[in-house]
Amino acid sequence: PTQREEFFASLAERDVELRREYCDIGDEERRRNRERSVVAALGDWVGRLDTTQRTLVRERLAGIDANGCDWIASRADFRARLRQLVDTHAADPHYEARLARLLTHPEDGWDSVYRARYEANSDIVVEMLAELDRALSERQRERLGARLRSYARDFRELSAIPTGPLAAVPPPRS
Repeated sequence: PTQREEFFASLAERDVELRREYCDIGDEERRRNRERSVVAALGDWVGRLDTTQRTLVRERLAGIDANGCDWIASRADFRARLRQLVDTHAADPHYEARLARLLTHPEDGWDSVYRARYEANSDIVVEMLAELDRALSERQRERLGARLRSYARDFRELSAIPTGPLAAVPPPRS
């Protein structure tokens, strides 16, 4: 019980930080922060974006309808649903299945307005990424390919059957 309290208190504290960072700021600052964050994340994958690519990102992100407050409210709602589920784990014979469903499909609890906004924003991001893909230089494409191959190697290694001293440890239950 003490660990559960600490866990949920930590999540609530993080929401306070996120509210300051994403919600309690003006629209222009939020737009600049989003653009800076997306450009940096894309740079991690493909390298430095050129001027045309940055313009493409800026123009597409301008269509995003998000102020951060809805996302934070959605996190708080998810945390409440998770808390309710965790608090009833001892009495719920379907706890594992319900927990797995909640963790893999948090969108099941979203209200229709938030869901519609999320889907519209996702469409904008996917279109932006498709356009950006067409605008990648050969060098950027090589960097992206190397990064993806690296992740593929990592996943293959993570999924490999252990052969050392831990081989006797049974895998976690599904």
